[in-house]
Amino acid sequence: MLSMVSQNRSHDGLVGEVARGGVSLIEEIEAEWRALAHTSEQREPFLQPEWFRAFATAFQAKSELVLVTARDNGALKGLLPLFSTRTCFKGLPGRTLRSLSGKHSVRFDLISALDRSRDVSEVVWRTLRDTRGWDVIEALDVPEDGMMEGLLSHAKGDGYLVARWATNSTPYLELPDGGGDPFAHCPTRHKRTRARLKSYLDKLKSRGEVRLEVVTRSPEEALRRFIELEARGWKGKSGGAIGCGAERVRFYEECVTEAALKGYLRFYTLWVSNTPVAMELGLVMGGTYSAPKCAYDERYANCSPGHLLTRFIIEDIFRIGLKRYDFLGPRARHKTVWAGEIRQHYNIYIFKPSYTGRLHHALVTQFAPVMRRVSHKFWGSAQAVHV
Repeated sequence: MLSMVSQNRSHDGLVGEVARGGVSLIEEIEAEWRALAHTSEQREPFLQPEWFRAFATAFQAKSELVLVTARDNGALKGLLPLFSTRTCFKGLPGRTLRSLSGKHSVRFDLISALDRSRDVSEVVWRTLRDTRGWDVIEALDVPEDGMMEGLLSHAKGDGYLVARWATNSTPYLELPDGGGDPFAHCPTRHKRTRARLKSYLDKLKSRGEVRLEVVTRSPEEALRRFIELEARGWKGKSGGAIGCGAERVRFYEECVTEAALKGYLRFYTLWVSNTPVAMELGLVMGGTYSAPKCAYDERYANCSPGHLLTRFIIEDIFRIGLKRYDFLGPRARHKTVWAGEIRQHYNIYIFKPSYTGRLHHALVTQFAPVMRRVSHKFWGSAQAVHV
């Protein structure tokens, strides 16, 4: 099922349209979507069509997808993938157009051709503004330097209410150019922690042969081992592991398979003899290594297998010429031992200046921050790092 709204044009001739329907909408424009994503400034796995298709299939199979596009003489120059829902901001009732993303999607943004970003954000906003049936637009985990900022600016200029809700403070490590020390840009305050890894490696070697495996093709067995390893640890006990939900398993199976087929998978395993003691799902694109998922065998915790694996990964991606290690997700000490730079993410909101919209705006900007401070006081924050 496909429907279009009236066209909207920017001063440079871009045409905005809205398509509504199921997952087939993604498949219909997959080739040109991929071409746009690979030529934009945001060249990363999480904006590729297969990532959104996997999310829609696994988590939103019954939802109506809403794809907002901007075209120049038929050529795709901008894209905002959304879906329609009846809730916003932690379950509040409201007619919402939400980013086609969730907790496992890592990050979201407006996808735009690099040379047309300003025009794209304008025509996408005009198209959304003229689309009926929503009170709130909600986009999850948008990076602070992302293209959605232009959309917010246009909305605010038209008298709509906007808000940001801070989410992940994601650590990343810039790798040095050329030869030299791959750890040159790691935080100096954790130098001693990293130096102790030599003794941990010796301890691990005393328990068997230590080797590093990198899987880039045929990842089915590696993913199966990862799901089992993660489920045995604290994530499995808390319900946060991939294996705790059939939808999660389906999502990661599709994402990992597609990444291998398209050549950007890098799945690491640290072995001791025949036992996988640490694993990390890695994706390589645009000179960046991104790590959506990691797990380790808690029986080997006194050998620090997770940190040892990170050390080996940094050496490996430096060797093949990558420029950045993106740790993804919230800031945590096991990441900040290696990475000192932070990329802030936000959930961002656009509210219609109606009674309903103003009520939601007040809840997000006034009431919710107070509740967050109370929650952090008693239960702590996922972003807290104790040095």
